[in-house]
Amino acid sequence: MGDYYDFFIAVDISADLDAVTCQEIGWHLGCIPEEPNNHRALDNWDDLGGPFPVFAGGIASHAFPGVDVCAMLRTSGGPLVESGPIWALTIRKCIHEDEFGVAIDVIEWILSHGAHEGVVGHVKGSSDDILGMLEWRQGCLNVVRR
Repeated sequence: MGDYYDFFIAVDISADLDAVTCQEIGWHLGCIPEEPNNHRALDNWDDLGGPFPVFAGGIASHAFPGVDVCAMLRTSGGPLVESGPIWALTIRKCIHEDEFGVAIDVIEWILSHGAHEGVVGHVKGSSDDILGMLEWRQGCLNVVRR
């Protein structure tokens, strides 16, 4: 069966996204059904059998309690933004170990669009009780065991 990882990410990113980037992020979250013409989140989609919406949810998680769900909402501001519009994103998704690297790469790509540094979520493995915090620092996503 393999191991699964329960990802939870809650982050605000810049509202100054170009239309292509916004569409690709929305598609990866399952919020926009139309696949983008260009895929910029990863360079090696061919190695994976082609692009797929990495975090599309809307179903019961098959390895953890609850639902895999994603949301992307444009809003006028958030707790880490003094003023101005932002995109508020939430991801809760069960990821198989074979897709762990892809998930991290796509999360890093999303975060590179103006996310504030600090803890942006957590990840839990199905084979243990260790919870790792997901920290975005200096353009890198780190899993920090607590």
